[in-house]
Amino acid sequence: MRSREFRADDGAATPAIGSALLVAVVIVVAAGVWVLLPGAGEVVPGSPSKAVVGVESARLDDGVAKNDAVVLVHEGGETLDRGHLRVTVGPDTVFNESLVGDTGGSGTVTVRLEGLVVEVDDGPFNDLNKPGPGPPGDADGDSRNVVNEWNETVESGDRLVIQERNDPRSYDVIQSGEQIRVLWVDGNGETFVLVETTVGG
Repeated sequence: MRSREFRADDGAATPAIGSALLVAVVIVVAAGVWVLLPGAGEVVPGSPSKAVVGVESARLDDGVAKNDAVVLVHEGGETLDRGHLRVTVGPDTVFNESLVGDTGGSGTVTVRLEGLVVEVDDGPFNDLNKPGPGPPGDADGDSRNVVNEWNETVESGDRLVIQERNDPRSYDVIQSGEQIRVLWVDGNGETFVLVETTVGG
């Protein structure tokens, strides 16, 4: 029986293959965890748009529970297409590409809610005021404080005022410390951040 001579390179391929497989498994597991994380991959920092949008808070400490507002102003740069814009306050969408025919207190339908989501929590009662002659929280949910110049195209100087409706039946949409995001959604549904700040920040 012949004896086998041991050589230093015997079995050297086995640890290399094992290491490569281990690296591959780690990459696959990491990718799986990334996909399963809530919100992962949905919002990309930065934006393909070169527009500048300013955000300010209003009436946070006026002693009225549901009267808070955020004011957004296109401060310069590219003209924005409303169909690509979305504004969120905390987890709630308050402005999007929608075009809503609003039925006023007189029963007439006027399209004046371009993008403004007045029923934020999908309930039967308006949570935000809409542009109109009434005081905040009037019977029709109008307010002269609400301005919506973010129409089909949003240009430098155009303002958008998002204001809570001061009524005990309405949902409390805007609270200090909540995150405000102005988002750009491209044609493939990918979402980019135009601006991100906090209420009262």
